[in-house]
Amino acid sequence: LDASVLSIRDVPASFVNINALMPNDFDRIEGKVIIQNLGKGNMILRSFVDDEFPEDFSDTIPLKRRAMTIQVDEVNTISGFIRPGNKIDLLVNLPAGSTGEAKKEGEMDSIFPVLENIEVLATGQDSAYEYEEKVRLLRGGVNANPDRNFTTLTINVTPKEAALVATAQDKGDLLALLRNRNDTSGSGFTEFSPKDLKAHAEKLAENANIREAAAAAAG
Repeated sequence: LDASVLSIRDVPASFVNINALMPNDFDRIEGKVIIQNLGKGNMILRSFVDDEFPEDFSDTIPLKRRAMTIQVDEVNTISGFIRPGNKIDLLVNLPAGSTGEAKKEGEMDSIFPVLENIEVLATGQDSAYEYEEKVRLLRGGVNANPDRNFTTLTINVTPKEAALVATAQDKGDLLALLRNRNDTSGSGFTEFSPKDLKAHAEKLAENANIREAAAAAAG
């Protein structure tokens, strides 16, 4: 709202809504955004103006939380399908001996969970506010096409979580997993190594043999 889209008109007092904004209210609403469609010539009511609309990106960060940007590649962006407001898990692939413990003979690289159910605040330059892309209004309208060619994710974390991510990013390679926003399940493991991968493959082969034997017995 600014002087280019507003004007002052005389209206009979009997037709003025008690919540209508008057000319001396202009300074309070200048630069604010209306939250519903308003036809030309209609008076503006106080309830039409969003006083909490973010003026810049920092206003979208919840209190006691922090925005942290991490580097990602095409694989870690799920081919560009991660969107602001989505939830992700972060895993890290750590080289053997990077956990601070004495390196053991035959020790291999391992994957560890870092954070789970983390909100994505922005992908590249595209951001979201309360899961609705209100901030996109500042950049051309709610139907603006999001950019899929991004190399950074900005996530909503606590200071301690930021330290965990920074440590993981420094010691290994981060992996981002997209999850359903209503899913609250955990990863179900604390560490996964090539030895676990081999054991898992053997289990798959064992299950396949059991299915084949059952099918043969059933004719």
